[in-house]
Amino acid sequence: EWVFNNLKKENYNILKIDIEGAEYDVIEHLLNTGAHEYVDEWLVEFTRAGRAPESYNQEVVDRFKSVVSNYTDWGPMGEEIMNPNNIANNTENLE
Repeated sequence: EWVFNNLKKENYNILKIDIEGAEYDVIEHLLNTGAHEYVDEWLVEFTRAGRAPESYNQEVVDRFKSVVSNYTDWGPMGEEIMNPNNIANNTENLE
């Protein structure tokens, strides 16, 4: 609701998310409500599965990637977490 009440699509809006595992629920909510359409640039740190096993959600990452084109993942996993093939092949790095 805050996004709809405080942001305008004609502005250039940047969203930074670094919330230690809660990003999966927040991003899913933004995608489900359409609030993501108000964000022009995303700065996201996706927490590794080994650090937040109860909240890690690869489906949210995949959906985010398919919908959002202007994002930067600056977390320690960088490209690894954004690529499901790397996750499957490098699970030892997730701990």
